[in-house]
Amino acid sequence: DPEQAVAAIVADTNEALCEGNDSALFVTLCVAIADLRAGRLTYACAGHPAPYLCVDGSVQALPVPPGLPVGVMPGFRAAVSTADVPAGACLLAFSDGVTEAMNADGELLGHRRLENFLAACADLSPAGVLAAVSAGIDGFVTDAEQADDIAMLAWAATAPS
Repeated sequence: DPEQAVAAIVADTNEALCEGNDSALFVTLCVAIADLRAGRLTYACAGHPAPYLCVDGSVQALPVPPGLPVGVMPGFRAAVSTADVPAGACLLAFSDGVTEAMNADGELLGHRRLENFLAACADLSPAGVLAAVSAGIDGFVTDAEQADDIAMLAWAATAPS
């Protein structure tokens, strides 16, 4: 069962990180299992930004209930959600360093700019989406120093075979 598997991965990771964590360090994460035949994504985000689903130029964040990062509190259980991912859709998961990329004026990239970048990527492959979003981030921050990690993963749904 994908829901139980996602829940167990988050719970086990949380317990492992809580053990001996005297420095109170934490990690945000998004765990997902894709059922390629059914076009269904089962996922949980622990303090992590919601992935975006892009379908025919429409961009929407997947619903993610508020939750803690892992490593904060023993016994934490993240809410598990599911989403239909139609053939031809693209999914983008990313670290908060993407939306928190800052230009020289101290302005954050933010979700709206990221959504605009993604809306312009309707006909691109996952590699093309990553390249276009990276170029958009670079164009926004110009010469400002990178303050946080920038990590992205793009996945394109295909028709079942």
